[in-house]
Order: sequence, then C-alpha cells, then structure tokens
Amino acid sequence: MSLPDNAEFRELLSSLSVVAPSENADFRSVEAIPVGHALDGSNRIAEDARKIWFKSSGQMQWESLVKRIQAELIYRGHTSKESVVYALLCIYCLHPEKSVNPVESLNWILDKILSMNLTQFYILPGQTPAGLRRFTFGEFTIGTLNADRLESRSRKAGSDYYLRYYKSLLGRLTIERDYAPGKMLDWRPIKDLISRHQYSMSDWNRFVEAYYWSLSDEYWAEFWEVFFTSQYLLIAAGAPVLRPRLLQIVPGVVPVSVFLSEEFGHVSPGLLGYIVMDFGGADKKFLATAERLKREYGFEGFTSNDLHRTLQAYSSFVARAELHLAEANVDEAFLHYVIALDLVFGDEQSIAQTVSQRVAMIVYRPTGMSFRDAVSAISKAYAVRSKYVHEGRPVKPEMIDQIKIIGREVLHCLLRLQRLNDISIDQWLKNLDYFVASVDANRALADEELNHNGIV
Repeated sequence: MSLPDNAEFRELLSSLSVVAPSENADFRSVEAIPVGHALDGSNRIAEDARKIWFKSSGQMQWESLVKRIQAELIYRGHTSKESVVYALLCIYCLHPEKSVNPVESLNWILDKILSMNLTQFYILPGQTPAGLRRFTFGEFTIGTLNADRLESRSRKAGSDYYLRYYKSLLGRLTIERDYAPGKMLDWRPIKDLISRHQYSMSDWNRFVEAYYWSLSDEYWAEFWEVFFTSQYLLIAAGAPVLRPRLLQIVPGVVPVSVFLSEEFGHVSPGLLGYIVMDFGGADKKFLATAERLKREYGFEGFTSNDLHRTLQAYSSFVARAELHLAEANVDEAFLHYVIALDLVFGDEQSIAQTVSQRVAMIVYRPTGMSFRDAVSAISKAYAVRSKYVHEGRPVKPEMIDQIKIIGREVLHCLLRLQRLNDISIDQWLKNLDYFVASVDANRALADEELNHNGIV
C-alpha cells in the first residue's frame, strides 16, 4: 500500500515548505512543531515553533492529506499520531526531489519504515529507598536503575546520552520496560540523500528530534496502559495498586526511550519537571502474590482460552475498582465491583435476581452466610448500584467492605475453575443455575460436584 500518485496529491505535496514563501497570499500554514523540542540534560532549550506552508486547492485539503498519511502509517504498523505526521512532513520538505516527484518522494520515505525494539526507562527523581528490592511483573521491572542496560542500549543506538548524564542518574528509582516491539523510520538513507544537496543541518536535527519526541509520546501512553493492565490480576488478588496517574505527575522524572533496530538506533530523553516513594512494599507483595497464584492455582499467565478471557475481564474491573478506592472514589469503586460481577454472571436474558443467586451460590459457604442471606446481600448491592447510577445517592462505606469480600471469593472461584480448565463459561453458568434450583428445593449437593465447578 502506498499513497496514490494522482494530481490532487501531487499538487498539495509539491507546495509544502518549511520556509515562508515570499508571495504567501495563496498559502496557508500549520504549526508542525511546537516550542521546546530541545533538551540538554535536565534543561529545556526553548526553540521557536516551526510551521509548514502549503497550498490547499481542489479536492485534496490539508486535513485529508494528514488522514491519508495516518492511514498509511497504520497500515505499515507505525504509530499515527498527528504530531508524528507533521514531523515526517517537515523531513519530507527537505527532500531534494519533492517538487518534481512529490508523491514518489514521500512514498520513498515511508518505505524506510522498519521494525525496532523499544526500551523505556522511567527514571524517578529520588534514590531507591533502603530495603526496596528490584521486582518484576509483566514487562516491567521496578528498582534501582539498571545502569549497565542503559549504557549498553545507548551505545548500541550510537548515542552519547549515558556518557553525558550517567552521574545524575545512578542509584535512582526506575520503572523499566524492556524490548517492546514497534516501528520507526530508518533515517540513514534519508539523510544520505538530503546531505548530497544544500540543506540546513539545524532543521534536520530539529525535525528528527521532533519525530522521536512524538513517537516517544505515543509509546509512553502505551507504556502506562500496559503498566496498569499488567497489574489487574495481582491487584484483584491483594497486591497494592501502583497508580499510573500518580507516577506521571512526579516532578523531575526523566523518561528515556531507546529505539533500536538491528543496525542503528536513537535515544530520546524527556523531562517532567523530589519526592520519596516506597511503592507500598510492592517489591515483596507483588512477588508473594504472584508466587501464591502459581502455588495455589497453577496460574503463570493469561492464555486465549474462554476461562482466562473471563478471568482477565473480571480482574480488570476489580483492579479499576481498587484504583478508584485508592483515590478515595468510593462510589466509582463500588460501581466497578458490581460491573465485574455482571461481566461474569450476567447475560442478555439474566436479571439482577439471577445474577445475585449465581454469585450467592459461590460465596455463601466460604463467607459463612446462609444462601438466602448471600442472595439478599448481593441483591442489596445491586439496589445500591441502581440508586447511585440513577439517583446519585452515595455508597455507604460498609457496602464497599461487603462487596470486596464477595468479589474476592468470586476471584478465587474463577482461579480454581481455570486450574481445572475442563468446562466452558456457558456450561458453568448453567451448572450454577442447577445448583441454585437444588438449594431452593432443599436437595443436597455433593462436595465433589461443587468443587468441580470451583466452589468450596
């Protein structure tokens, strides 16, 4: 897939320029690069905003061009943020043949997209607290900066970043994400072509740095999303919440992105503006929780089976509930706990009473309640949810305590169920309905039958 070489594309692309035209009556401009895309250590060096001038006539408008390039980037597996497109078009404006072969020149640049691996270092301002051990969950490691890794990756990228700044970074608490796959442009052949003609080196450096800043920004957004989703099951099982929003507003953080292909790379540092953080003993609790999940439930990671998809969906909403609770949003925490129950036990035909009975079947024995009391407690939770959603009534703190207990027992049941891995969710729900009917009819249920469905 390439950009179409038609008259509308040729006319608009050939008009692009990063230099203000002398006769600009027919030209419009957009701010392609904002002020402040230069960094020297811990200092920002302010630079003027840079614009792209263009003639927009006929059917191809600027907005349409940007969207078409974004679609091309998506097709090629590259991030497609608008600022990435703008930086790329700034580089395109330096192409010596853009006026003669505009579409071909831009397609030639896009053909230089290649696969890369990204290492991200989120370097916090303070030294690692005494007693905090490095710990890992998912793709992330938290602890003292792995200086050897940063030095090695910087050197492979052909950057002197580590040599220049390592003294200010050693010993600092860091969140590291190792080798996330991605795409980036291979700038070497592009620069080689441009350097054969007259061009501004300062423009080139500014445009390439803007490209990597924009690329980094999009990958940092993904970083925080994956950082939280990687905690879902651990949080639901009792580990503390490491809140992305809190970590993102810490002043003095240095986020460093190291882009590496097989042959070249780039280091893109940033600056977010002194606080001491101990991560709530997460180094011990995350490890202990992960070990308990493996020891008690044989869980080592999600797979694509039906039970694991349900477990992942459920734990995601329990984790969101815990995040809201950590931020004192009691009402939203309660709402997410109830939504988590709906995700597992509800379907298009189910009513709140059916869901309440299914949940009660799981929780009444381990919580020491009677079946009727459990149904009543869960039905009350649904009533409180409804009053909050439809009337704005706040949730009382004791309701949170109860829904957390119920939610924990459901989680344990799902974990036991995934270890057995010999029943579908649909069949399991039918079995729960059968068990409910049996309890209603005062028919005894064998422990073996209940255990086979994750119920203790």
